[in-house]
Amino acid sequence: MLILMVMIPGSGYPAAMSLLDAAKNGDTSTVKALIEKGADVNQQGQYGYTPLMWAIERGHTGTALLLINRGADVNIQSERSWTPLIFAVNKGQSKIAQLLLDKGADVNWMLDGGWTPLSLAAQIKRPDIIKLLLSKNADVDLTIGGLEKMSAQGKLIGREEAQKNIELLLKAKEEYVQAAGKKQETVSKKTIRSDIDNIPIASPRQKKNAYALVIGIEEYREKLPKAEYAADDARLFAEYLIKVLGYPEENVIVLVNDRATKSDLEKYFHRWLPNNVTSGGEVFVYYSGHGSPGLDGNEAFIVPFDGDPAYIADTGYSLKRLYEALGKLPSRDNYVVMDSCFSGAGGRSVIAKGLRPLVITTLNQQVIKANTTVLSASSAEQVSSTYLEKGHGLLTYYVLKGLKEVNQEGQINFETIYPYIKKNVELVARKQYNNEQSPQLWVRGKKAGFEK
Repeated sequence: MLILMVMIPGSGYPAAMSLLDAAKNGDTSTVKALIEKGADVNQQGQYGYTPLMWAIERGHTGTALLLINRGADVNIQSERSWTPLIFAVNKGQSKIAQLLLDKGADVNWMLDGGWTPLSLAAQIKRPDIIKLLLSKNADVDLTIGGLEKMSAQGKLIGREEAQKNIELLLKAKEEYVQAAGKKQETVSKKTIRSDIDNIPIASPRQKKNAYALVIGIEEYREKLPKAEYAADDARLFAEYLIKVLGYPEENVIVLVNDRATKSDLEKYFHRWLPNNVTSGGEVFVYYSGHGSPGLDGNEAFIVPFDGDPAYIADTGYSLKRLYEALGKLPSRDNYVVMDSCFSGAGGRSVIAKGLRPLVITTLNQQVIKANTTVLSASSAEQVSSTYLEKGHGLLTYYVLKGLKEVNQEGQINFETIYPYIKKNVELVARKQYNNEQSPQLWVRGKKAGFEK
């Protein structure tokens, strides 16, 4: 450690000062002198703080600017995994935040607890910093996921406070996108294209007695949080059913956003399917969007476009009702893919205001009939994730990838591709989102097991 001897005013005696001390005290001239004499600009002391972190923490803007311009690492971490940008946002220092971002600071760094620079900016109510972070491609979905997870776990932030921050971020995102002359979707979302978007060239045998109901609800009438990519995922899934699995195009119904009201679901599940499916047929149901627990935790509901979690028993469409409807059909095989979750703990689930997350116990062999196979995104107490890097729901991505790469015969066999799906969904959820998500499979009413 390089020490510079300086005079204590009025004492006549020199005192030793390290770069850390000088930065902590905001002594810019001493900081400059120490750096010029070879002091390590990234030296870490107590708590793992660097000179730059101390300068930001103590509000010494001039010192912080000098350190950044002299090569301080803008992504170095303290013992608590705080980066200089986290310090700057937490202290409301927009000028420092701007310079850090210009120097390559990670705008989407997430602390172990779930905070990001964007969620901290919302917490301290700084629209100017929120706008700055958005201009540097801050990920709103990632941030909202962190807030939902923290509030669901009862850590660091309450549910009501988290919801206010989420609303603030969504509003800020909307204003930013509109000000930039773009549509509601962000540029990054529009330009994301993954491998599954290239539908494989296939000539499957057409299944004349096969019918599909494909539902994707991304935006809700009741201003619920968006279920990102749900609508596009539904459209893509329908294309796979037609072009890879041989479903006749006229037999595939796609319900997206405001076309997927509760009455729409009732019409197609209780009228259209019974009127069309004949003995020995095949039925496929895909749902991407929010789920919700009942108020007593003993039932799970799809949230239609016009659904309201506060009145979910009246405005939702229950899974029990869905599986009973499928069980009454004369079809030989029914397949259901649920890229949703029903705990109310975040992800693709919502819950009535003021209620705590609930564990759903109804998704079992008593509910799912013997002619039905169900693949769900997660277990009852977990949340389902969006695979932001790929621009799809995490389960949807690996189901379609499995159908494309693992199953190349144009046939549906979830028992074959389930190990592939489960392994990869769990891996991505844990590594990228610090989240446990284990897809569940029921084959003809019985839960399937899988050992890694």
